[in-house]
Amino acid sequence: MDPTPILRLLGLGAASGTRGALTLLGVGLTARLLDLPLGAGWTFLERPAVLGALAALALAEAILERDDDLQDLAALALAGVRAASGGVAAAASADRLPPWLAGALGVALALGTDLARRRLHAALKLVRTEVADPRRWLVRLENGGALGVAVAALAAPVVALGAVVVAATVAVAVNRAAHAAEALRRRPCPACGAAIRVEASGCPRCGANVPVERRIGGGAGGVLRGR
Repeated sequence: MDPTPILRLLGLGAASGTRGALTLLGVGLTARLLDLPLGAGWTFLERPAVLGALAALALAEAILERDDDLQDLAALALAGVRAASGGVAAAASADRLPPWLAGALGVALALGTDLARRRLHAALKLVRTEVADPRRWLVRLENGGALGVAVAALAAPVVALGAVVVAATVAVAVNRAAHAAEALRRRPCPACGAAIRVEASGCPRCGANVPVERRIGGGAGGVLRGR
């Protein structure tokens, strides 16, 4: 059995769950520039007008990802774009799988990847400081990574699978390290035992006032952070 369709599906699903519009843009550009055939009814992805619209949507998606507030407000819309991208990309590139099955699997993979990366981003938000923001670095890496995996999934599926495995392994390790680092910055509330930040002056669970163990900035004149 030829594993290429499965490898291609895994690569496109993972890329779509990271950047939906950018993945479809990669599929269209790869098919147009490398003359790789798309499934019947999906050749419109190669048209210049469609590629232009996908590029604009990819830019909007990247802008939303860079802004924490906008990202939270548009979370449902972004998830919808990524699910649609996973389904379309998988169905368009399916050559040995029924398009409906490939599409359904692509949607599931995209949503699963989107959920996993959101958890990673949430963990990285907890450990950011005034000096370093690792989530911003990850956002930049995701832009190039999603496009690279999407192109590789069509041109070299084995390479795409390798990239997905490496990215998933690194993401798990970073997620665990972020949670461990955050745990070091918390202490139990003396009133209810809830885990609160060392620089907090009150407990968010019971509302008790607690002594501040550490000030932002380190010195006596540092800024107090809330709960």
